[in-house]
Amino acid sequence: MKIIGGSGNRTAAARQPNAQPLYSRIDDEEDVVIPFRNPSSAEQAAPQPTARQTAYNAPTTPKATPAVPETPKTDAPVYYRIDDELPITPPPARFRTPTSYPQAPARRISVDDDDDTIPGADLPQRREPTSRAGRVKLFSSLPSTRHVKAKPVKKRMRWYYKLGIAVLVCAALYLTAVYSSIPFIAKWRCIYIETAMSTMTKQWLATAFIPKPVIDEVVNARYQLDEEQRDMVSDSNLVKPKDTSGIGIMRPGVTTSADPAATTTAASTSATSATSATSGTTAIISVTTAATTAEIHALPQWIDPEHPLYLLFPELDVKSFSQYAKAHEDTMYDADGYLFIDKANRDGKGTSIKTTNGDTVLAVDTRNGILLVAVTGEGFHGVLAIVRNPAQVGLVVSSKLGKVGERIPQLCEDNGAILGINASGFYDPDGDGNGGSPYGYVVSNGKEFNGSEYGDWKVVGFTEDNILYTGAYKSLDVKLRDAAEFKPLLINNGELVVTLKDGWGINPRTQLGQTSDGSVLMLVINGRSLTSLGCKSLYAAEILLKYGAVQASALDGGSSSVMYYNGRVITYPSGSNKTDGRKIPNAFVVFKN
Repeated sequence: MKIIGGSGNRTAAARQPNAQPLYSRIDDEEDVVIPFRNPSSAEQAAPQPTARQTAYNAPTTPKATPAVPETPKTDAPVYYRIDDELPITPPPARFRTPTSYPQAPARRISVDDDDDTIPGADLPQRREPTSRAGRVKLFSSLPSTRHVKAKPVKKRMRWYYKLGIAVLVCAALYLTAVYSSIPFIAKWRCIYIETAMSTMTKQWLATAFIPKPVIDEVVNARYQLDEEQRDMVSDSNLVKPKDTSGIGIMRPGVTTSADPAATTTAASTSATSATSATSGTTAIISVTTAATTAEIHALPQWIDPEHPLYLLFPELDVKSFSQYAKAHEDTMYDADGYLFIDKANRDGKGTSIKTTNGDTVLAVDTRNGILLVAVTGEGFHGVLAIVRNPAQVGLVVSSKLGKVGERIPQLCEDNGAILGINASGFYDPDGDGNGGSPYGYVVSNGKEFNGSEYGDWKVVGFTEDNILYTGAYKSLDVKLRDAAEFKPLLINNGELVVTLKDGWGINPRTQLGQTSDGSVLMLVINGRSLTSLGCKSLYAAEILLKYGAVQASALDGGSSSVMYYNGRVITYPSGSNKTDGRKIPNAFVVFKN
């Protein structure tokens, strides 16, 4: 190594006490002589700062210097003290000025003989803050080195595209639902409009979303149906009522005869038919005999299709009833000895007995001649009451008719009825009517309480001969003992007279019909619930037709639909009162036998 200095070489300098040590930069060809003064005794006694401390205390503001080309790290100048060959290293990276700001290049320092400056004393100095608050204050004036990348325009506009697509999809679905001629869509659009427009307070569900021409097209179907049924009148010759007032299937050993000896004279149960000379109707009379419980189980009486029970209720399935009777022989009679099974509940589970149509039997009341059946369909369920004696059926009215109506339990209990359904419509502004003002013709026990509405409304009532009359009031040529007025007709002279496009939608239903043998059919369909939405008039009419109806008409439905039997409501009213239903002006009831 080439040494340039006062003595010419290191050995010579070491031998001469007064010689000055020299520094030499050895990274390039140019020699730089840096004389160094020996420290005094006072200076030697004071602690000397290290190179790192010197760099740490350097000024924070870099001096403006001309730009110097950046050199590779391997070519960075290194200074050595010639006297001990210890390198003076640059300050650590954490003390350097951040690379994101302009930084002055390192300055070469030379020290003259008379200069007391320590090498590196004029390097940029940066003081570390002593607290978090001071740290924030120190750097708060500096521009942030973290830059938030701006979102591209394409991403910023993406939600507009999504919104536009959603609007287009909704518009396409709306137009399809409102105007499509696809059969499935057209069917349910028609049902939706009919259901909304057939209510008193929910018509806005159609008018708020569907154009008026589309609504008018559907509603016009109702007017067309009214026009088709304008001249329809029931034919009384199709019905031949039977007088079943004297029938009653009783426990063996019990008789209704006044002669006690009658219980011991007959050996088996039999049924006889006789013709009444006064009424011209057929009467079925039951005779019971004495028998022990063992004999009951031994005799195949419930398997015999000619048993009086099956003559009274031919709708019963013989096999299922015989199995039920074998398991419940001791519990299927009432206190007076009449065969009486009552499992009618709102859940519709009923008994294990079936009808010949496969429906579940809810109750068998031989004393009053009533058979209750649970009926079901696509999306609905309800109860059908089959009443054998039409003479027991009548219309009762509220005790405060004209002011306020009464609920179905009160109407039935006040008039000695065991079964009842709602009948007339009534003035019902905004769905808050109190049932006091009936709509249309009302006759109870031969007394007229309200006049006809004429027009397209149909009278539904019983003549003095217990035959159900259905038709326009203007065509009425017989006196009615009990009647109400509603529309439309469902079955006229054995034929269905309603279609799917009848304009009445899916709603709770109440309907009244009669079979050719005079049996009265009372049907109530539950609706406006998760388990039963209600049904079209056609589907309810098909149920009545399946059980033999030759005449049938609709009664008031919707939230008024309700059926009462044996002390409680057995259907689900859709009005605000879920227990007893709404207040109504009148009801068709079955008087107790």
